[in-house]
Amino acid sequence: DHWNVIDSAENIYIYPQWGYLVSNNNTLHIKEVPILWFPSFPYGSRQYSLLEKSSPIPDIGSNEREGFFVKSNTNIHINSKLSGQLHLGYLEKLGLSYGFSPAYIFNEDMQIEGKIRYHGIDGWGGGATLRWNLIKKKFGVEKKENEVNRDIEKIIGTFNDNQLPISTFRASWLEKELIYNYRVDVKPKVELLVNPADLNSNFQTSFLIQAEDRLEEGPTGNQIMSKRVSIENTTVSFYNVFNDNIKIKNSLQTQANLYKNNTKWINSLFSIEVSVEDIIGNPKVTFTKSLYNKGESPFELDQNYSIQTDEIGVHLFQKLGDFFIAFEGNYPIQSNIKNLKPRFYKLSTGLTLHCITYEFSILPIEKQVRFGVNLL
Repeated sequence: DHWNVIDSAENIYIYPQWGYLVSNNNTLHIKEVPILWFPSFPYGSRQYSLLEKSSPIPDIGSNEREGFFVKSNTNIHINSKLSGQLHLGYLEKLGLSYGFSPAYIFNEDMQIEGKIRYHGIDGWGGGATLRWNLIKKKFGVEKKENEVNRDIEKIIGTFNDNQLPISTFRASWLEKELIYNYRVDVKPKVELLVNPADLNSNFQTSFLIQAEDRLEEGPTGNQIMSKRVSIENTTVSFYNVFNDNIKIKNSLQTQANLYKNNTKWINSLFSIEVSVEDIIGNPKVTFTKSLYNKGESPFELDQNYSIQTDEIGVHLFQKLGDFFIAFEGNYPIQSNIKNLKPRFYKLSTGLTLHCITYEFSILPIEKQVRFGVNLL
C-alpha cells in the first residue's frame, strides 16, 4: 500500500464459531516508524458489546458538559470468555476520568458486562448489563459476495451464521451514563425485544417492552426522576427497484409510555425512506408523519431528541478517493408552527488509509466536536 501503514502483532487467535478474532501485542507503524502499541485488538462480530469499541487510538473533541476532552479505551483480551477495557481520559470541565469495564461470555447467547468509571467532578458511575438471547431460529441468511469484501471476514466466517435471535432479554443497572450532554441513571432497566418475522422476507416486525426507574440530570444541573413503562411496536417493509439501486423502506412505530405520576405519552409515527446508490452523494431521504401524539414525556432528552411532529430527514455520503464527506440532518415540518429549528444535524469528513479511518465530526446543536480513529 502506498501509504505504508502496517499493523504488526505477536499472535492472532481466531474464533470462527463466534465470528471474531483477536490480535495481541500490537504495534502500529507508519512508514516503518512505530507510532502506537496496544495490547489487544478484537475484530469481527458485533454480538459482543465491548468488541464494538475497537479503536485503541484516543478520541479527541469537546462537548458542553465536559469541555475539551481526550478519551482512550484500551482493550484487554484474556481468553475467549473473558475480556475487558481500560479507560483513561482528561475532561477540561470535570478533570481526570478513568475506569475499567470487564465482560464475561457465558455462551454465545448470554454475556454480562460491568463498568466502573470516575467522571471527575461528576463523581463515580458504572453498573452492569446482562444480555440473554432467549429464542433462536435458523433463517438461512445469505449475503451477497460484494457485502463481504474483506478476506479477513471470510476467514472468521461472520457471514455464515444463520442462527439469529428472535427474542432478547436485557437487564441494566447503570449510573451516570452520558447521553449527549445529560447524565442518566437507570436503576434498573429491563427490556424484552421480540422479532418474530422471517428475516428473509421483505416484511419485519418487532416488539420492545421496557421498564425503568430513571434519573436524568441536564447540562444546567436540573434533575428529573420518574418510573416508566414503555411498549413499542415497529413494522418495516422493504422494496428494491432498478437493479437494487433504489431502496424503499416503510415503517410504522407506535409507543405508549406511562410515568409514575400517571402521566402518559403515546406516539405513533409512519415513515418512508428512499435511498439511491451509485450516484453523487448516495442520497437517502426520509419523510416521517406523526399520526398520533398525545401527552408529553417529562424527560428533556425525549423532548429534545424524539420525533414529536412531521419531519424530513436527509443523509448524504460521498467518497473522493480515500477521502469522504457526509451530512445528516432532521428537520421538523408543521404548517401551523413558525420558526421550527432542526432537531438534529451532523457534519463529518475524513479519510481511510489502508486499515485506518480518521473521522472529524461536528454536531452544532449539541455543541459537540469529535476527532476519532477506527482501525479496519
